[in-house]
Parts: sequence; structure tokens; C-alpha cells
Amino acid sequence: MSRPLWYELAPRDDRLVRRLGEHGRFNYRLMFEQGRVDEWPDLRWSSDEDVPRDWLWPIDSFRLVSPRVREVFEQNAGKRDDIQRIPGTVVTNDGVEHPYLVPHFPTWHDVLDPEETTWGPSGSPMRWVLSCAKLDGLSVFIVPGTVDPVIVSPAVLEGLRLIGATGFDAKPARRV
Repeated sequence: MSRPLWYELAPRDDRLVRRLGEHGRFNYRLMFEQGRVDEWPDLRWSSDEDVPRDWLWPIDSFRLVSPRVREVFEQNAGKRDDIQRIPGTVVTNDGVEHPYLVPHFPTWHDVLDPEETTWGPSGSPMRWVLSCAKLDGLSVFIVPGTVDPVIVSPAVLEGLRLIGATGFDAKPARRV
């Protein structure tokens, strides 16, 4: 029996984006704590590029995507997807401000195969393996307790390719 494909999306790690201002503990909150966020700081970064890519990875490891990526996420959302859209801004060398999105995943879904996943002493997955039986209704999600990647369905990856989205790498996710 064929297992459905899922893809890991990770930004290209070239760190061309630097934080402007202090984001404090907010990054940790987004990556390692469940639940919706009610307040957030003014999230701003500077980019060395004149036209920032669609997926950026700032030095502080926020997930940072363009409005084009947000549209693809929304158009292909599954019934169980839960993505909170937190506004951010990328300022290019010419002083132009570009609206970006910090996608936050407030609901952590049980998506891992407990037998195939290697767990660390803290209970976080070190080498995770998705359980395809647990993925119904999901199209865009994260593996709980990890910084990257974002996991997407084939439809999401195809949507990103159709718009010519830039700044990320995709590879098949480990799954059973």
C-alpha cells in the first residue's frame, strides 16, 4: 500500500535577515508553547535583498513568510489546520517596508508514530516520523516541540511552486 507524500519545508539558511528591535521571549513562546497569542511585539526585520524572498529565516529563527505564501496556506487549508497569522515587517535596503506573516501553530496535533520516532530525554522528538493515519484534515502543520520544518501536503507544495515561491527547500517527510 502506498503511503501519501508529505513534505518538510524549511527556509534556506542564509541568514540575510536581521532583527530590528527587541522581540524578547516571544520567539520561544511561538516555538515551544501551545495556544493562541493575544499580544505580540512590533516584529520587524531588515533584509539585504531589494526584493525579499517569500520564505525568510531571520537570525532569531522566526518562521517568516510573504503574503503570497499565506494565500497558498489559506487556499489549501485542511479542516484541522490552525494557523494564527501574526503580522511582521521586513525593511529592505531602500527603506521599503514589506508586510510579512509569522505563522504560529497554536494547536499541536498528535502526528507522530510513537514506535518509529526517536525521543530525547526531555520527551521531545529527536528524529521524528509522521504517522499518515493521524494526518486526516491537515495540510499545513508543525511537529510539536521542534523549530523547523513546516510540514505541508502535496497540494500546498504544488501551490507554492505554481506561484514561484522562493526561499525554501522541500523534501519528503519521514512517514509510516
